[in-house]
Amino acid sequence: MPRFEIEGVEDAYTYYVLLLGIPEGVFWYADPPFVQRVAENKSAYDAWDACEREKEIERAGRR
Repeated sequence: MPRFEIEGVEDAYTYYVLLLGIPEGVFWYADPPFVQRVAENKSAYDAWDACEREKEIERAGRR
């Protein structure tokens, strides 16, 4: 977690989306505790995201 205080939505957006690369959809629509957990373990999120993208590609190929 950051060594600075996240004081508002602008700070949170900058940290989670711009610095960590968490997708905007996750930032805006997921529960805040989920977003915090994602930030705590970014590598796990990256693996989950890659799997979801792969599933989506497979679904698109079946059509």
